[in-house]
Amino acid sequence: MFPEMMSAIGRSMRRWAAHDMRVLVFAAYLVPATSLADSCANAVPSELGAALGSSFSSYRVPKETDNLAEYVRWSKKDQGRGCLGVATADFDGDGARDWILGLSSKSGDGGLVVAAMSREASWEFHELAKWPEDRVSLYVDVGPRGTYVSAIEEAQRSSNESSPLTCENSVAVFGKVESTQAVYCNKSGSWQHVWTGD
Repeated sequence: MFPEMMSAIGRSMRRWAAHDMRVLVFAAYLVPATSLADSCANAVPSELGAALGSSFSSYRVPKETDNLAEYVRWSKKDQGRGCLGVATADFDGDGARDWILGLSSKSGDGGLVVAAMSREASWEFHELAKWPEDRVSLYVDVGPRGTYVSAIEEAQRSSNESSPLTCENSVAVFGKVESTQAVYCNKSGSWQHVWTGD
């Protein structure tokens, strides 16, 4: 009787093990992809992240989840990237890769748009704009060299806006998804901008 009882226990344990495996496999399908891998996680080099943390202690580097899930899905489908808070290009023509970042406030729902210029052994930071609220809609991007024209009528433009704006290098772009777009050009170390979307 003892061998028969042990055999029955073994069969029961195998059934439960198979059942547990099916439950685990099913659960894996329910976990959203964004929780498995944040597309912003490897977008910022560790040394840049540390320097940003030291210079902007009230902010942190962006995460994919800082933006609405629908914006992230659109970005992955349309642009092949899910991180709307980080983009790179050469903004000053020195051949080194520079960065534009939409930092996230550690308190509240605001952000800060920062250009990080690559230098030999350090970084040079430029605050391009404060984003006081609605960080979930903020995106950053880059654009090609060229001439950019304001979408705002001349009488309504701010005095520091340059239009048309001709840039010899790549431009930094940011704004509110599906709404606004500002183009920033680095000219000899200073930034000029124009609003090309309203």
